[in-house]
Formats: sequence, structure tokens, C-alpha cells
Amino acid sequence: MLEREVFQHFRIYPEEIMYIGEDLIIAAEGNRYLLRPINGMENTLQEKTLMGQWIQYFGDEDVATYLEPDGKKNTIHDNGINYAVFQLPSETLSRKTEKRGLGQRLASFHQAGFSYTPQDKKQMNSQLLWKERWERRVDQLESWYVTKTKDTKKSSFDKQFCETFPYFIGISENAIQLVANILIDDLSYQRVNKSICHVKFQENTWITLNEGQESTVKIPTDFTHDHYTRDLAEYIRTIWVSSENPSVREEIITSFLNEYESIQSLSQLDQKLLIARLLFPLHYFNTVEAYYRSQEGERDRLEKKCESIFSNTADYEQLFVFLIKRYPKLNHINSLPDWIIHSAHSIE
Repeated sequence: MLEREVFQHFRIYPEEIMYIGEDLIIAAEGNRYLLRPINGMENTLQEKTLMGQWIQYFGDEDVATYLEPDGKKNTIHDNGINYAVFQLPSETLSRKTEKRGLGQRLASFHQAGFSYTPQDKKQMNSQLLWKERWERRVDQLESWYVTKTKDTKKSSFDKQFCETFPYFIGISENAIQLVANILIDDLSYQRVNKSICHVKFQENTWITLNEGQESTVKIPTDFTHDHYTRDLAEYIRTIWVSSENPSVREEIITSFLNEYESIQSLSQLDQKLLIARLLFPLHYFNTVEAYYRSQEGERDRLEKKCESIFSNTADYEQLFVFLIKRYPKLNHINSLPDWIIHSAHSIE
């Protein structure tokens, strides 16, 4: 049992156990601990732990502290799953500061991470790697698309996938070309301003253990080292595609960006990178790939999610109209796809 592993390695005897998503929370002797499944991330755990320590060093008391198990491994194991164990911050530590908006707190987090130097040589690369990563995603899914087009027994979902794939590959290529142009026009003489950020930043990435309190607790396994507009883009993307009320989502995103830019302003390069990151339809790739990897029990939910993405392409395009209204200088960027500029002009 997992509880026995925890006691054996850390001498922690669980008094109370609860789940937040896949995370297991244990209370013991006035402290709380988080056990997170990390299968496949074991090799990056050390780097992520160092990022957490760096953020703590700059005064953020809301970062969970990694606990190293007895023995040679950096995780504990139960029922085929490897878990990293973290001690969660005391409830009283972070309540001392005044309440600030999520955008302000994220900007302060990024500022603390700007001076971090990764230990991992792969992470130390100062170049922006989005283009290469996106090209791999496109190639992989395009290979599957070719396979499906030749399939004589397509399901109704397969048919929808094949019909919509050319559109999504088109905007993916727009995003890749935009990044390629940025690499030539801007980053040939400017340094990529990387920071500690998140694999996928959303409203619930930072967790709370008590209802009614702000989500502030940061788990280092969520961290990565990249350009900080990655976090802004993934937050904005999630809000835009998950909200059914256009005015509400615009209000949420505007408030978030206003808060963020009250601490950390966005240069024109940052604005271009934000647009490029959002232009690549990461939500499409993640959901379609998850569908084709899923078991029968998950497929209905993922199929509905995919169908929503397929049918809401025009709505997603409105996100770029919204952002260009906020950042009008982007209208004069030659590398922006024509359809974005024309869409923005059509509503003026």
C-alpha cells in the first residue's frame, strides 16, 4: 500500500487522506504532504526541484518542498506508479501578504525566475524551441491522418478528423512560419528572455487546500524553463475555449493581462510570441491525440471535446481579433498571417 511506502521512507503516518485530481494529500502531525504521480518525468524531477528552490529563495513561501526518499530512487512506487513526495507550505505562511490578482502573482513569479540558469544542458539552450517541437507534432499527426485517409472502415469521428485536419494544419503552419520569422527578424539579435514557468498554466495549476482561499500553492513538477509568454498563452487559450460567454471571457482575459502588465509589461516581441503561441492549436493536437490513445471508457468525453474544437474554429479566430485590438501595433507586423489582419480590420 502507498501509505506503507510513505511510512517506510519518511516515517510519516497518515492521519487523513484526500485526493485533488490525481494528487494524494496526506495530513500527519500538523503537516500536509502531496504525492504526485510522475511516471515518465523521473529524469526531470531534479531540475524541477531546483526551480522550486530558486523560487523559494526569492521569497515565495507557497512552493511545495520536495522530500527525497530513503535509498537511491527519487520517487516512491506503488501499483505500477511512481510518486514524487512534497511537503506543502504551512497555511499561515502565505496569508501574511495582501491579496493580489492572479496576473500580478504570475508576473512576480516570472520575475523571480528570470535569473535562473538550468543545470540540465538540454534546458540550458537559450534558443526558442517552439518551432522544432511544433513541427514534430505536425509530422506525427499528419502521418496518422494519411493512415486514416486510407482506412476503408472509418468511424464517423475518423471522417470528421480527416475533413477538418487540413484547416488545423494550415493554422499550425501559420504559427510555425510566424515563429520562424521572429527567429530571423527579432531573435537573431535579441536574447530569448526565458524564465521559470509552467508546462501548462491554468487557473487551477496552483492549488488550494481550503475552499474560499486563493489558489497559491505551486508544485515543482509543473515547472519548466521557457519564454514566459507560454504561461500567458496557455491561460488565455483555456479561458477562451472553455467559456461559453464571449463577454465574460474577454473580461477575464483583459483583467488578467492588465494585472500582469502592471508588474511586467509586454514588449512588441512578447506580443508577437503570445500571438504565435496561441496560433498553434495546441488544444486541438492534445485532444485529438488523447482521443486516439484513449480506452473505450474515455472516448465519448474526448469525442465531444474534439467535436467542439472542430465546430468552433471561427470563434477561436476571434481571439486574435480581440488581442490585436488590445495590441494594435501588431497590425503592422508583416509576418502575421493575412487572415488575422483582415479579420481585425473588418470589425473596425
